[in-house]
Formats: sequence, C-alpha cells, structure tokens
Amino acid sequence: MSELIDAGRTQRPPYRFLRLGLLPSRREALHARIARRFDAMLRAGLEDEVSRLRGKYALSLELPSMRCVGYRQVWQAQDGLIPRNEMRDRGIYATRQLAKRQITWMANTLEPETFDCLADDVHVRVAIGIV
Repeated sequence: MSELIDAGRTQRPPYRFLRLGLLPSRREALHARIARRFDAMLRAGLEDEVSRLRGKYALSLELPSMRCVGYRQVWQAQDGLIPRNEMRDRGIYATRQLAKRQITWMANTLEPETFDCLADDVHVRVAIGIV
C-alpha cells in the first residue's frame, strides 16, 4: 500500500485539471433562482417527504441530514418551533447564506477562472476560455 501511495505522489495524470467557476453577475438573479427552487421543492412535496422520513426513521433535528437547508425549516414548522408562514422565507434565507458561503469557499480555495452563469453565451465563453 505504501508503494502505491508513493507512486501516486509522483505520477501526474495524463490530462490537466481546469478550475472553472460559474458565478452570477447579479446577486438579485441568484436570489430569485433560489426562491424559485425552494418553491419548487415545496410544490414537489418537501413537507410530506420530511413527515415520511420522520415516521420511518429515528431522526432528530441534531442529525446532519436533518440540519440541511429546507429539511430544518420544515421540521421546525412541523414541530411548532417556528410559525408555518415563516418556513418558506427562512428556508430561502438559509439557502442564500449557504450559497454565499459556497461562493466564498470556491473563490478562496479553488481560485477558479470564473464565468457569468447568467450570460446567454456562457457555454461559448467557457469553451473559448479553456482552449
């Protein structure tokens, strides 16, 4: 095993890795997409999904799987910890916070070449950028 690990440190793959990032140029567009996605999750049955999971498994709000954005807010509303009419807004807010952390991590850790994901010709720009 040690030989394999050592060999992996010295060998280079036969291809080069690209660090690409797709970032929205307008924060309000990202926020609108997040809201549409959360609404779609609700329409697709997120509340029923959480109820079924809770009924089938021994879950708690402290488990990582139940602390996920969306699940947490639905659980809290189902248990009366937050008003049901705040569930959607809290879920969207939490998703915005997560997106901001992900963008910050990507920019600082990967230092990617970034492209505007809102641009109509993003696929062309990426193709030209990686040639």
